[in-house]
Amino acid sequence: MVSSVQGDRIAAIFHLKAIGNILTLCGPEAFQRQPLRNAFEAARATLLLASLFSRKRTFLEDRRWQNAPYALDPSATPQQSHLLNILVTIPGFLQDIARIDEPTQDFDDRLVDSAVPHEKSVYQADLCTRIAAQLEKLYRWRWNWQCRFGQYVAIANPKRQPESPNSDFTNTPSGFSRLQFDRATYADDIALYNAILIWLLALVWKLQPFEATSIINECAQRATALSASSLSSLISSPSPAMAFEPLCHPGAVHSIRAPAIEICRVFEWKCRHYEQHDASGNQTCLYLFPLGMARSALDADPDWHSWIDSLLDSNPNTASYGRNRGSVAGFSSYVTRHALYPDTLRVPGKMYQAGDSC
Repeated sequence: MVSSVQGDRIAAIFHLKAIGNILTLCGPEAFQRQPLRNAFEAARATLLLASLFSRKRTFLEDRRWQNAPYALDPSATPQQSHLLNILVTIPGFLQDIARIDEPTQDFDDRLVDSAVPHEKSVYQADLCTRIAAQLEKLYRWRWNWQCRFGQYVAIANPKRQPESPNSDFTNTPSGFSRLQFDRATYADDIALYNAILIWLLALVWKLQPFEATSIINECAQRATALSASSLSSLISSPSPAMAFEPLCHPGAVHSIRAPAIEICRVFEWKCRHYEQHDASGNQTCLYLFPLGMARSALDADPDWHSWIDSLLDSNPNTASYGRNRGSVAGFSSYVTRHALYPDTLRVPGKMYQAGDSC
């Protein structure tokens, strides 16, 4: 994964192509059993990150590559694998967005100039519909995760929290309470979920700013309705886990700042319990990727940047990560002011920070 963004670029390109060639030659069915299945997930995460940087669609987007590795035992599919099935669609979306900005003749050489804007508008709306479908899928995943694992996340009790020897970082800038997870893998799930959410929300705001709020709300409503039918016994019960607190309810916020802040809170727990990652043996994909996304989304907030740096510096293995290297995969070029502060769309010239909390 590191080779895709650092070091010798030419060597990295050859390395990544070799990984892709091995996977395509073997086919997805070759990875249905361990330990090859874990090797496939690690390779997929590496290629996926490289595709984000190149903004090019990857063959891993094909449903066969999403489903076949776990076809023998679908129930064994890790939660992060479900999330990667959504994340793998984003490089294709970025490639399609780039097409919108290309010369007009790429749409249809037969069209007269006056018809080109309409052609682009239709294409843009269709692209946003496909992005919204993934956003709805992501919200459904979040409902399912909450039903299964929501009871394992809570507000940390400071009297029961043994401090890590490296936990010398400061409190969050906005005074959010600390989170507590029963297992490191649950923290990884929520961090990756929020990173994907940041991407999808930002793309919706970029493509359809005036309809973005309605699109996000409709995705959340459909996800809730579908989840209610498939998880009715759990959702209808008064279980505290289904309240989603202390995490964000899917669809409750429209700003990319809120999921970025939640990533920071999750990573703060990871820093206090990093030894659990070393001992858990769980497959952890894109460990630092979510925090890189959070840094990009909070780019204009020096207080949050300082706190993120203090979190990273608390562990020698992550110290100085991401500093002075720009946004992840050029993410900042897709961020609009409305994605950060949705209320500014309705009240020009007046910036609110609504949506930073759930």
